Amino acid sequence: MRVKQDEPFEVQPRANAALAKVLRVGTGAALVVALAALVVGGMGADAPGRALAWSALGIVVAVPLGRVGLLGIRWIARRDYLFALLAFGLLAIVVVGGVLAIRT
Repeated sequence: MRVKQDEPFEVQPRANAALAKVLRVGTGAALVVALAALVVGGMGADAPGRALAWSALGIVVAVPLGRVGLLGIRWIARRDYLFALLAFGLLAIVVVGGVLAIRT
C-alpha cells in the first residue's frame, strides 16, 4: 500500500477505500454467519448453531482489530512510529488477553 507522506489520510481515497472494503466485508460476513447460526440453531442443531454463533462473535471482534492492524501499517508507511507502536501494542494486549482467557 502506497501512502503519500504529505497528505492526510482523509484525502487518500485509495487507502481509505481498502479500509472501508475490509470493514464492509467483515460486517457482511458476521451478519451472514449470525443468520446461519439462527437458522441452524432454530432447526434443533445446537452444537453447529453454537459454533456458528461463536464464529460470528469472532468475526465481530476480529474486524476492528484488522482495522487497527491496517492503520498500524499505514502509520509505519508514514513514519509515524509512535502511533504504529500504540496500534501494535493494542493488538499485542488483545492477543495476550485472549491467550490468558483460553488457558484459564
